[in-house]
Formats: sequence, C-alpha cells, structure tokens
Amino acid sequence: MKLGNILSNNTFGDKVRLKLIMETPFTREISIHINKDQVMREHQSRLPITVHVVKGKIKFSVNQKDYDLAEGDLICLDGNIPHSFLALEKSVLRLTMSLGSDSPQSQ
Repeated sequence: MKLGNILSNNTFGDKVRLKLIMETPFTREISIHINKDQVMREHQSRLPITVHVVKGKIKFSVNQKDYDLAEGDLICLDGNIPHSFLALEKSVLRLTMSLGSDSPQSQ
C-alpha cells in the first residue's frame, strides 16, 4: 500500500511545478501546480496519460482543439499525442501516466 497527497506540494512559483507523488507498477502520479497565465508548452509523453483538474481551470490544447477544463474534469490521451495547456486561474492538476501495457488506455 502507498499513500500520497496531491495537494501536499502546495508551492506555486514563476515556473510550472511538477512533483512525483507516487509510483506503482502500473502508474506514475504527479502533481502539477501552475499559476494563472502560465503555460505548459507543447510536449508529449510516450505513455498514455490522464490529466485531472483538482483545483482551478485550464485551457487544454490537443489536435488543434482547445478544451476548457474545470475542477473535477479529466482528459485522457494515448501516448505520443502532442498537447499543451494554459492556466486560466491558479490550478492544481493530477497527472497519471499509465506504465503497464494492461492499462485500459492501451487496449
């Protein structure tokens, strides 16, 4: 068993803050703290991901479309999909990276 807290890294700064919360054989859980108007430039992960907005609002861009995501919203992407996001307000995100080939996103 492992315990973690997505809000424990409650630090915001002049750059987007990422912190590994926990890793299991199947997932890597990361907190992202981002101030209003900060941008995570376009990037991609080789692994499938899920982004959960824990607090705040972001504009998530993928496949030349923008999605306004608010508290409680989730978005899932397969691996190798370029994406970016802009914080519309001070936000806390949970990033889940699916490590196992048996994950639902990879089926």
